Amino acid sequence: MILPYETDVPFTRRPWANYVLMGATIALSTACLVDPQMAEVLALGRRDVPAEIRDLPSLSESSYFRQSYPVRFEAYSFVTHGFVHAGIIHLAGNMVFLFVFGNAVNYKLGQVGYTAAYLAMMTLAGGVHVAARGTPAVGASGAIYGIIGLFVAFFPLNQVRCVYFAFFRLHEHLGWFEVSSVWIVAFWLVTDALMMRFDLAGNVAVEAHLGGATAGLVAGLLLLLARIVRPAESERTLLDIVCRRS
Repeated sequence: MILPYETDVPFTRRPWANYVLMGATIALSTACLVDPQMAEVLALGRRDVPAEIRDLPSLSESSYFRQSYPVRFEAYSFVTHGFVHAGIIHLAGNMVFLFVFGNAVNYKLGQVGYTAAYLAMMTLAGGVHVAARGTPAVGASGAIYGIIGLFVAFFPLNQVRCVYFAFFRLHEHLGWFEVSSVWIVAFWLVTDALMMRFDLAGNVAVEAHLGGATAGLVAGLLLLLARIVRPAESERTLLDIVCRRS
């Protein structure tokens, strides 16, 4: 397991938009873990949720009702699905990634621009998941991968500090390392692509991950090309690297 915990991007303003989005996600996801009916409505776009699921403790346990009660796609669910998570670990992992990468992208795009970008990535990633699997996504990971794609476009050479936990011959091993963002993100995307190729994804929304990351990367490059986003003098963007600009 590899988790990022810090980047070396300096901030000149507080990433308030990211804090608000994280707070809203934590609050709504916690409420949905208590109330499975609320989770079904937000994640699946259903208003006619059967009464039987109200007594179930989690969204994952209520999911088997989807076969008997077909999902009715509501437009709002392509956004609200990102504010629902299947458990505390799912929520915590996503919030770590959003905090690490979202703060830097928020600094670069500003409060309004970042909020718009995050919600756009959430909608697009949700659409990719529906197109690939026929069911709505659950969780913010698709949107977060979109933010990660933007991060790589803006800060490809900035260092990401990570911790890793692994088992070697039944012995636990914990350590840390730092690497340029472009390489660690490439590792995550290749891993997702291999999981999809060999049908190992299970409940992991790898299609949403790949779709979100692609959208974020393309959007970031277009913003740089249009000079809507401008790097600081000390920053090198992915566009600078590709075009070999100093």
